[in-house]
Amino acid sequence: GAPTRRFIGLEKPPAIKRGQAGTLFVLTSDRLGSIGQDADVDYRGLKVGAVTGTRLSGSRSFEISVFIRAPYDKLVRTGTRFWNAGAVEVSASQGGVKARLASLGAIVNGAVAFDTPAVADAAPGAAWGARFPLYSDQSKAESAPSGTGPTYAVMFQGAVGGLSVGAPVTLRVTHQGAPLSDA
Repeated sequence: GAPTRRFIGLEKPPAIKRGQAGTLFVLTSDRLGSIGQDADVDYRGLKVGAVTGTRLSGSRSFEISVFIRAPYDKLVRTGTRFWNAGAVEVSASQGGVKARLASLGAIVNGAVAFDTPAVADAAPGAAWGARFPLYSDQSKAESAPSGTGPTYAVMFQGAVGGLSVGAPVTLRVTHQGAPLSDA
C-alpha cells in the first residue's frame, strides 16, 4: 500500500492471531458472570484457548465466543460440556462439604472449562460455530442429561439414604411380575 503516517492501534492484542489454526464455538448462558474477552479456556487444567468476545443476545441471554487452538479443538465433540471455571463451588451432602476453588487468575479474569463425558466420546466432532450451553459450574455440567435417551424423574416419599447426584441406578426389568434381568 501507499506509505502512511497515521495508524489506529488496538487497546489489547487480538485473541486470535492471524492464521492461527483452531475452531470458534459459541456458548450460551443466562448469566455472564466474570467471563470476559481474553478469559482462558481450559481442558483438564491446560489452557487451550480464549474467550474472543461476549454479547447480549436478546434480553435474557448472552453469547460467548470461544476460540480453541488446534489440535485441542478436535477434543470438542457434539456432546461436550462447557462450564464457568471462574466460580468457586461449594456443596454439602451426607458425604461432607466439598469445595472446588479456581485459580486466582480464573477468579479475577473469569475462565471457561470443558470436557466430554465418556458416553459422548464417539460423537462427531463439533463444527465451526457450533453452539453449546454454558453451565454455571462443573457439577451442573457433569450432572446434565446426556444423549437423546429419555430422562426420568423419581420422587421418594421418605429419606433416600446415601443417594447422591451421580450415584449409579440399577434397573430391574420384569415381565408379568417375574424378574427377567438386571440392566
